[in-house]
Amino acid sequence: SEDCPWLYTLVLALRRGAQAVDVEACRVGMRSVRVEGGQLKVNGRAIEIRGVNRHEHDARLGKYASRDTMLTDIRLMKQLNFNAVRLSHYPNRNLWYDLCDAYGLWVCDEANNETHGL
Repeated sequence: SEDCPWLYTLVLALRRGAQAVDVEACRVGMRSVRVEGGQLKVNGRAIEIRGVNRHEHDARLGKYASRDTMLTDIRLMKQLNFNAVRLSHYPNRNLWYDLCDAYGLWVCDEANNETHGL
């Protein structure tokens, strides 16, 4: 489900003959997303988006958000029954996206472009 995603570890290796030149790994998941009759459906099931805006900001550290700060934000969102987060005005650290995947939060990311109509 979206609240408890099933993620796999994908490992890619670039080889020159038998020698690995580079190896990268990332977490991936698979799903079907479509809009039917004005309803957003994931894996054939209708979902409701309950979201919040977030700036990557820490009260003490300014524009740097530590892992602990990110986890505090995510836990608070989940406790308040949010399932989505809109990242305001700029991309966040890669760690944020990984944590959202692990904790089952939908992400609406902006590429320095306003999306207030979503």
